Amino acid sequence: METGLSLQCTSEAILMPIDVLVVGIGRWGSNHLQALSKIQKRGIIGKLFAWDISQKNKDYAEQLGAIWQFKKKAGMAAIIATPTSTHFEIACKLIDSGMHVLIEKPMSETEEEARILMDKSLTERTVIETGLLLRHHSAVKQSRKIIAEGLVGKVERIHCIRHSTRSVREDESIIDVLAIHYLDLCCHLLHEAEPIRTRGQIDTTKSSLLCRISLEFEPGIEGLCEVSWGAEKEVRKMKISGTEGEIELDFSNHQSLTLNNAIFQLEEQTSPLDAELVSFMLRINNHNSAPNTSGRPALRSVGWKRRLEIHDIKHEDIQQH
Repeated sequence: METGLSLQCTSEAILMPIDVLVVGIGRWGSNHLQALSKIQKRGIIGKLFAWDISQKNKDYAEQLGAIWQFKKKAGMAAIIATPTSTHFEIACKLIDSGMHVLIEKPMSETEEEARILMDKSLTERTVIETGLLLRHHSAVKQSRKIIAEGLVGKVERIHCIRHSTRSVREDESIIDVLAIHYLDLCCHLLHEAEPIRTRGQIDTTKSSLLCRISLEFEPGIEGLCEVSWGAEKEVRKMKISGTEGEIELDFSNHQSLTLNNAIFQLEEQTSPLDAELVSFMLRINNHNSAPNTSGRPALRSVGWKRRLEIHDIKHEDIQQH
């Protein structure tokens, strides 16, 4: 753990402080603001700005040291945590102003909009990312290292389970809210592989919704994701099975994972949100020399519902293509 923190501090020491605007101070935007306020004390963030069409969280934002203003200035960073339907318009304005943007998932409502945003970012030479938070979980990063070192052999199966006790929401898609993270992890852990076949099944009751999704990659490799609302208890787990071993992790555990039935202590123990934001700041400071690798995951995050053909979460039929 000490090595990981030391490297992180060394990286942060060369960063120029960046002013940050958070747009949308709802539940998740407030989480971003709180994390940024904490990171600001490390000296890698300059001034902190916040804005929302609603004024109800203005006092909270100001208590965290944020200035309540829709500040636009070239070189600044912005976090867009508004409803998905507003992402495209807001991001266009900010990118056109020369700002770097991290847009909560999914990046936009359509793949066409996502491509436009990425093209704009390329033209303006800015950084654009989408908030696929679990990529930054310490256990996921450790799992990637374990896989790269061949400790479980060739990965054959990734099984993710996410059960949430929150009630079913008619105005939200379980694909965009929950499944998107675990579908992304299946691809991410397989070196950004794209599935060649997808299958989705929805089971609903009056008080719960269960979605099962399978991804087929190259022959012999599959990803399985099971997500639900209205569950009796919270579950956040993943098992990675290879030809020579298994990795098991619980996303509520930031200290360890299980490798071949033995406890394996994580080298880094940082919250995923903190890690995501620091990574974003690092990319901004290094974006002239570092290639933009965020395009494929961003487009993928927008396209899952189309690929699965699950648009109405009340359906129970299976779709395959």
